[in-house]
Amino acid sequence: MYGFKIRYLASVYLDIDSLVPEKSLISDLLTSLDDERFFSLQVLEMPDVPGGSPKPRIGLSNQKDGYDLVLLGKRFNFVMAPLPPDGKNMVELDKFCSEAAEKLNAVLKCLGRRAKRLALVREGFLPKMEPKQMDKICKHLLTLPKTFSDKTPFEWDCRAASRISRNFAGRTEDTNTLVTIKRFKGNLVEPSGKETKIDQIRVDLDINTSPENIKERFGETEIGAFFCEVVKWQKELEEEVLVFLKECGYVS
Repeated sequence: MYGFKIRYLASVYLDIDSLVPEKSLISDLLTSLDDERFFSLQVLEMPDVPGGSPKPRIGLSNQKDGYDLVLLGKRFNFVMAPLPPDGKNMVELDKFCSEAAEKLNAVLKCLGRRAKRLALVREGFLPKMEPKQMDKICKHLLTLPKTFSDKTPFEWDCRAASRISRNFAGRTEDTNTLVTIKRFKGNLVEPSGKETKIDQIRVDLDINTSPENIKERFGETEIGAFFCEVVKWQKELEEEVLVFLKECGYVS
């Protein structure tokens, strides 16, 4: 689907605001990853409220392959982003999810914790297309006031979220399913470091378990199953989005 992948993001949520980046803990975490490609980074988490102070957090990075694992106060994020010069490090989604499950489970096991929520997000730009084609998609997606229907906007954003019950690891969980389709016009910093002007359609796909259940209940089995099944759910969602966009005039 994507002409340019912005990032993959796998997250586990838990309340661990008291976690302090001590050297002994960082050493234990690196040992638990059992992956010599990772090393520690200094990370600051910005406050949620105005006037608050940034908090030091733990960051573990594999810069060779483009992976970062950041342990924040309410969630652990495993991220893959394009590397220079061409971003070809971006693997297929199933491989990323397998790596994410392994690394996130290793960290949780080291800390003796379980997660209360799981998420997988994909972000990227569709291949370049003519402005007239993007205008056609906009008119199909959005009903706008006269000012914008007469003069088709050069930037727009369409976002929808639904709740779907899904099964993994022998359990049923409510999951939020989100799609964002937008036209972005601005500057993009490529993996090579070059800044390029772009005018493209961006599509983000996000599937996550509901935040309403706050019990820390997801362990190794559940996390492994979620990040296995979510690949299929994301692919199904991708196909639906592509069919819909083709009905809007998109030509892949």
